[in-house]
Amino acid sequence: MDEKKLQEMVDEITKGKEFDRFQMSEIREGFKNGLSMKQVLLYAKPEFEADIYNQQMQEIRLGIEHGLTIEQIRVFAKTEFSANSNCKYNQMAKIREGFEHGLTIEQVRIYAKPDFGQDQMEEIRKGIENNLQISQVQMFANPKFNEFQMKEIRLGLEHGLSKDQMQMYVNQKFGNGRMSAIREGFENGLTMDQIQVYADSKFCYDQMDELRSGLEHGLTIEQVRIYANPKFSAGQSDAQDNQMREIRLGLEHNLPLEQVRLYADQKIDCKQMQKIRTGFENGVTVEQMKQVLGIAEQEKPSVSEKLDSMDHTPCTTTDSQNRDETVK
Repeated sequence: MDEKKLQEMVDEITKGKEFDRFQMSEIREGFKNGLSMKQVLLYAKPEFEADIYNQQMQEIRLGIEHGLTIEQIRVFAKTEFSANSNCKYNQMAKIREGFEHGLTIEQVRIYAKPDFGQDQMEEIRKGIENNLQISQVQMFANPKFNEFQMKEIRLGLEHGLSKDQMQMYVNQKFGNGRMSAIREGFENGLTMDQIQVYADSKFCYDQMDELRSGLEHGLTIEQVRIYANPKFSAGQSDAQDNQMREIRLGLEHNLPLEQVRLYADQKIDCKQMQKIRTGFENGVTVEQMKQVLGIAEQEKPSVSEKLDSMDHTPCTTTDSQNRDETVK
C-alpha cells in the first residue's frame, strides 16, 4: 500500500476523533499489515490506550492479525482490561492467548474478568488446557486465591485428588506453601487422618513439612503428635533452629518415648536437644541424662550447663525446604 492510500485510510477512520501519536501509530500499523477498515475500527477508538504503559490497541490488533474472529476479539476489546507488558496486568494478552491456544469463548470467559491478574488468568487457562472440567476449574477460579494458591489447587486436581482431599486445603487461610505440604502428603499416600494432624493454619509451612516428613517416614499419628506443637521451631526463622526435626529424628531412630519426652520441651533449644538425642543414641540412660541435666524427680526438664561437656555436632537442618507465602 502506497503512503498516499495509507494516509487516506487513516484520515477516514480518525475523522472527527482525537488520537495521540501512539494511537495513530497503531492505526497505521494495522492498515500497513493488511487489516480492513472494519477490522481496524475494532480498536481505533480514543478510549483504548496505545502507549508503552498500556498497549490495548496493540493487543487487539495482534488478535486480529493472528486470525481471531470478531466475536473472540470483543471478549477482550474492553477498556476494563489492561495491557501492560511490563507488569502482571497484561490481561488482554492472556485472554488473546487463550483463543490462540484453541479455547472456546465459554472457556475463556471463565477467566476473562478484570478481577484476575495475568498470572491468575494463566493458571486458570492451564487448568482448562489440561482437561479439567469447568466445575473443577471453578474451585480455584476465584480472585481471593493468588496465582501460587491457584497452582496448588490446580495441581491437586490434575493429579487426581478426590473432592474430600481437595477440601482439606482449598482454603484462603492456607498460603501456597501450606497447600503444597497438604497436597504432597496426599500424593505420597498419607491418609485423611494423618493429614489432619498438620492441616491446620496454626502451623507454618516448615512445621507442616516436618510433621509430614515424620508421617511419611513411618511414624504413627501418636508419635507425630508429640512434636505437633506450633511452639516448636522448624527452621522457619533460622535454618539452624529446628526443634521439630530433633524430636522427629529421635522417634525415627527408635528412641523410647521416655527418652524423647525428656527433651521434647520448647524451653530446650535445638542445639541442646541434639546433645540429649545423640547422648541417648550413644547409650546414655534416662537416669544418667537426668543427672547430667540436673533434673530433680518429678520436675520438668530444664537444661543445665553440664550439657556443654557432652560431645555434639552443630544442630542443622539438612532437609531442603521452601518458604511459605513467598513470591518466587
